Amino acid sequence: MNVVFHGLAAIGLTHVVLADRPPTKATYAAAAVLGVLSHGILDGLPHQYPLRASVDIVAAIALVGVVTWKWMPPSHRLLLGWTFAFAVLPDVIDLGPAMVVHAVTGDRLHQPHLFPWHWPEGSGSIFDNTKPWVSATNHVIVVTFAVAAVVFGRRRLPRSGPTLLPE
Repeated sequence: MNVVFHGLAAIGLTHVVLADRPPTKATYAAAAVLGVLSHGILDGLPHQYPLRASVDIVAAIALVGVVTWKWMPPSHRLLLGWTFAFAVLPDVIDLGPAMVVHAVTGDRLHQPHLFPWHWPEGSGSIFDNTKPWVSATNHVIVVTFAVAAVVFGRRRLPRSGPTLLPE
């Protein structure tokens, strides 16, 4: 899936599953594991890519950035960034080098992928536009779950709390 959807998953995870007071080392460990696993689940769903990579990456960073600084309590800002980093880590590892090589040289880098949801038999990627409604439905489901997680998870987040940096 596009990075925007992995960002939405990270936002939802932070609001519901990881919203304890204050985040602990165990919370950060869970965020790392859940971020990577959420990536696998989303990439396993049948999907197309509604956004080009250049737009997608910028939009995802902007989305998570705005949510982090505008709506997350200071005590959970780092946690959301951490969760997002791990939610996109599989793409950075498996797809990042090829994207950089292509951007710099125009060549295609063919390398084996570490994560099984990026293997042809494990990926839900649809590149031939044969199932647009299935893809759109799965995208709507991801957005709906993320929005629901934010709405219902906001009650669990502290209204104020310790900041990340000492004052």
